[in-house]
Amino acid sequence: VSVGQLSLHKGHDNAIRAFSKIVKEFPDARLLIAGGGNKKYADYYRSLVDELELADKVSVPGIQTTDIQTVYRAADLTLSLTKVGEGFGLVPYESALMGTPFIAPNFGAIIEFVQDMQNGLLVNTNNIDEVANKVIYALNNPDETAIMVNRLTKTIKQKLHPQVLADNLDKLYSSL
Repeated sequence: VSVGQLSLHKGHDNAIRAFSKIVKEFPDARLLIAGGGNKKYADYYRSLVDELELADKVSVPGIQTTDIQTVYRAADLTLSLTKVGEGFGLVPYESALMGTPFIAPNFGAIIEFVQDMQNGLLVNTNNIDEVANKVIYALNNPDETAIMVNRLTKTIKQKLHPQVLADNLDKLYSSL
């Protein structure tokens, strides 16, 4: 599943392009583009799916999912392929908390908590071959990616728990 608002910077087009390579090794694989937004982007992604002859393998509903937790839990892998840095993208963290491995950008705020191949899978989101190879790796190594997800879940609970964040803010405020 590729999760995020339907807009060009979220990288759904790169997910679709990479998927055209992935299905060569995993012909039964399916890709869901889970996100709502501008209809013109949904139409663009659908036309890309048609151009790459993936209509029977890629779904672009074009509406925001009301139960994203179920989507994460049903997926074998979550793609968060934002093309530009985000302040703090939630998709990889949400996916990990649902027990689903993810692939995310190797730049931006995510690298403060995620180390590639240690507690997550990071890629240059604009490199289609790299994205495809990481997806293939993840699908071929579910036990290893499950260990990575467990490591990140522990990190999230240790560093991003609301009480930890409140304590850190209190320390900062007191130091001022």
